[in-house]
Amino acid sequence: MAEHRRARTASITRRIQKAVSTGELQAETDATALGELYAAALHGISVQARDGAKRKRLMAMTPLLVSLMQSNLAH
Repeated sequence: MAEHRRARTASITRRIQKAVSTGELQAETDATALGELYAAALHGISVQARDGAKRKRLMAMTPLLVSLMQSNLAH
């Protein structure tokens, strides 16, 4: 399971690095930190879902995660 989480984090980070290199995200975006943040959020949501959290509550987190990415969009 830990290896799966590491692979998922690496995949997310690679995609963010690509977005920085293509100008989708601001050049000063810390792709590693943002990738780790998203991976941690996804892991947390996964744990909460497994533990029985309501779908409505889990879905309420999505706009907050999206706003984090939008705050790094290139202008």
